[in-house]
Amino acid sequence: MNYERVEADYFDALSTYDADPYMEIELWPPSNFVGHLRLIIKGAEGTPYAGGVFEFEIKMFNDYPFSPPGVFCHTPIWHPNIALNRVPPSEKGWRDNVCFDMIDPRRVGHVDPQTQSAGWTPTKDLVLLLESLKLMIHCFPPFFNPEDPLNEEAAQEFKTNVEAFNMHAKEMTDKYAKKG
Repeated sequence: MNYERVEADYFDALSTYDADPYMEIELWPPSNFVGHLRLIIKGAEGTPYAGGVFEFEIKMFNDYPFSPPGVFCHTPIWHPNIALNRVPPSEKGWRDNVCFDMIDPRRVGHVDPQTQSAGWTPTKDLVLLLESLKLMIHCFPPFFNPEDPLNEEAAQEFKTNVEAFNMHAKEMTDKYAKKG
C-alpha cells in the first residue's frame, strides 16, 4: 500500500469537505487508520433522502491506488444503486452493497463503450469518490442510475412510478436515517 498516497488523499478530502454541510469524514472507529474511513452523507432538500444521515464505510486495500477502495453503506436506504444487504463487509464482500462503476473491480482501467463511464484508475482519488457518492445520494445522474441497478425493485419502481419510489425512499429515510 502506498501510505503516502493514502494519507495525501485523506487530508485532501478533509480540506475539500471541511465546510460542506452534507459531508462528514472521520477515521473508522477504532482503527485510527487514514485508509479506513467513516463517511456521513446528509440527504439534500428536494430529494426523498432530505434530512437523512447515511453512513458509509470506506476502506483502501493493500493495492491502493491501483485498485478502488471498498465502499459499504451501513444505513438502510431505498436506492437503485445501493443494496438493502446489511451483512457487514468482509474481505470479499466490500463490493456487493454499492453499485458504482468507479469502484467495480471488473472495470479497473476500462471505459464502458455504451455509457462512457470509467472504472477506477490510479489517477482517481478519494475526493472524486466521495463527491460521486454524495451525488448518488443527492439523486444526480449519472451517479443515481436506475439503468444499472443493484436494487432491481427500487429501480423498477423509480422507472414506472416516481411518486411511489419517492414515498418509499422517504419512508425508509424517516425510519432508518433520521438522527436526533
